[in-house]
Amino acid sequence: MHELSEKLYRWFDDSPRNRTWFALGWTTVYFAIVLLVVTPTYKVTDNSGILSMIEDGAETPFISQILSGALTFLYHEVSDRIPWFGYANFAALFWALALFVHALSSIASARTVFLPLMSLFSLVFVMFLIRCGYNSSSILLTGIATLAFVAYAREQKLTKWTALACGLALAYGFLFRPRGMQGAMVVIGPALLAFRAFRPSRYSLAMLLLFVLPIGVAGTAHVVWKTYGVSDEYRKFREFNRLRGKFHSYPISKANKENHRLFQINHWQRYHYLLFKDWFYVNEDIWNLETLRNIFKYTEPLPEDELSPAVLADACTQLFEQFKTFLALLPLCIAAIVLARDRRVLVWSSGYLLYLIALSLYLRIALRLPERIGDPVFTLAFVSGIWILLSGESKFALRKGHASSHAFLACWAAASIAFAAQDYFLTRRFAHRNAVFENRLTDFNLWFVNKVLFIQPAILKSHDQNPLKVYEQTYESVPLGWRTQSPQFYDFLRRHEMQRGAELMPWVVDNPRVFFVWARGRIGALIAFLRRDYGIAARVRAYSGLSDSRYLVFQLLTDPDPPKSMSIFNVVEVPTPFDRKPPVVDPADEEFEDDEDR
Repeated sequence: MHELSEKLYRWFDDSPRNRTWFALGWTTVYFAIVLLVVTPTYKVTDNSGILSMIEDGAETPFISQILSGALTFLYHEVSDRIPWFGYANFAALFWALALFVHALSSIASARTVFLPLMSLFSLVFVMFLIRCGYNSSSILLTGIATLAFVAYAREQKLTKWTALACGLALAYGFLFRPRGMQGAMVVIGPALLAFRAFRPSRYSLAMLLLFVLPIGVAGTAHVVWKTYGVSDEYRKFREFNRLRGKFHSYPISKANKENHRLFQINHWQRYHYLLFKDWFYVNEDIWNLETLRNIFKYTEPLPEDELSPAVLADACTQLFEQFKTFLALLPLCIAAIVLARDRRVLVWSSGYLLYLIALSLYLRIALRLPERIGDPVFTLAFVSGIWILLSGESKFALRKGHASSHAFLACWAAASIAFAAQDYFLTRRFAHRNAVFENRLTDFNLWFVNKVLFIQPAILKSHDQNPLKVYEQTYESVPLGWRTQSPQFYDFLRRHEMQRGAELMPWVVDNPRVFFVWARGRIGALIAFLRRDYGIAARVRAYSGLSDSRYLVFQLLTDPDPPKSMSIFNVVEVPTPFDRKPPVVDPADEEFEDDEDR
């Protein structure tokens, strides 16, 4: 490996363009091989919700309106048969991997470890090709672009083209998720300081301008559009959705199920709170800014409010269960520190590890640290760790017969095997889930032509669609989940001659065009909501032949003789003409997922 690396670096040194051709070639071939083998899906349902809003031309949260507007233009004016949103995500990931390879090959001290580190990072990176999303696109691209820029400056390889490539990447990542860039900077901060502390670098004004100008233009355009370019309807939704997101991201959502004081102040029953917790809040008179603020104002005390040993232990357990594969990188880092033979690298690496532990615990306790954030954050932390390890003056040297070299390669092999095994598991699992999604979509397109589906958020797991395909629907879906009370939601209401979400539930009862797709254990809360808040006693016309173990397909009809209990309902089974085999359901999907974005 040492001889191959030396030949490769001599070729790099022959011409600066050779590094560029290698980075682009490696990334192109790698992406082609991986995407020929795996079936990609989205990471969470946020992405499919954003996609539907972009396709409808609605104002979109989470990503910048600049990017969503550009993608809407492509769907409407160029072609709606091309998966532009999926391509945009994979373009960001392609850019991130190519920049990493190019920047790593530019660091002189990485000469002998370039090939093992590049191949290992590529294996880690596969998880984002299997399950892509706007969060990872933003966090990875902005973080790697910034680290690449400081690496070029330190190694005196900063040109107008490398500075511009990093600057444009930073701006593109920002447009995917403005807050993602902020998070990336928190993660990579120590690595930037280490590079600066070990070898101060001078940045020419022209290079700095090339780097910051794109993000300056993109950030200014984003703020101007966000302030002046959106509708009043979207501004109201944005404020509501901000509080809604805080509720669903914070442990507070599980702490107030029996908070009778809150229920009294909000004029809620317990099922109102449970419905909101399950991402159902169509009636603005019940779920609004005032009632959301009251949740935070009158919340029950949370265990997480005090950093007790039990809370810390639970956070450590959850972190281990979610991200244990990343621990395979720790022995490699220790071996690399020994190989570096630099005391300052040891101090900075140890400090960064403590910083990362503290940051991870905070994010887990305060914000759950879901995988959609944790995976790109820990991957970016791996890149930052590489930069710190390579920031010393002494060069790494993998020499035959040296114990430190053997230890490094053994740890590298172990980490590579761990991530290759994870990639294999993810590939099989999400290829199966994509097949289930596509079979279900085919069935729904057959059964529900020109119908309206009232689908409980996340019950169909729409994030299991392939980002590189365009899917057509013969039915119309009510925009629910976090899209409730959005401009897209009200566009749907106006198309069906309604003005407010409060009108929606009476409209669906006895409506032959409307079908519900609902988690079986959550139907009682829906029935109670209709009876208590609208005075409508409803019975269920169930289509069990169209349902599976996770959900029931049904219609709501007025019940002339309802049960006395508010949440008990009469059920009438209706045979269907469809001969259908129930899909094979992943055991992990049997339980309703409270922590998925909907």
